Amino acid sequence: MYKQGARTPADKYHQTRFGLKREYAMYLESDEESDNEPEMTISDVLNRINSRFPALDFFQYQEALCRDGIAYLAAAVKFDCEFYVHTIGMSTGAASLFCEQIARMKRKNDRAVVQRKAKGRKRARLPFDDEDKENIRPSLLYTEI
Repeated sequence: MYKQGARTPADKYHQTRFGLKREYAMYLESDEESDNEPEMTISDVLNRINSRFPALDFFQYQEALCRDGIAYLAAAVKFDCEFYVHTIGMSTGAASLFCEQIARMKRKNDRAVVQRKAKGRKRARLPFDDEDKENIRPSLLYTEI
């Protein structure tokens, strides 16, 4: 047991340690900012698809896609295979693979966004948490006397 007024190792730990809000501020802010990530560019999309299907050389369509205003994945998923065949000049097989792959990428991106948002909602809050005070671990509030 410790005498009243004597310093315990926990007191020393508490004095040198910052509150949780300050200590984890960088991580908390980066979680909030992650919702504002830029959309995947068409060059990134073509790079991923071309790495899976290099014989079709999807990079040859980048200029035509950008010329028609398809600069991001979000825009690419709005068109059907016929558009890519007749307007962009893709072969039927390449257009079919392209549409399949961009739909898959979009679903994957949407799932990631939902998971990031859900992760943010799961953060635990202490009932005595005030904005102007630092968080103190409950185990440090009460020490044996």
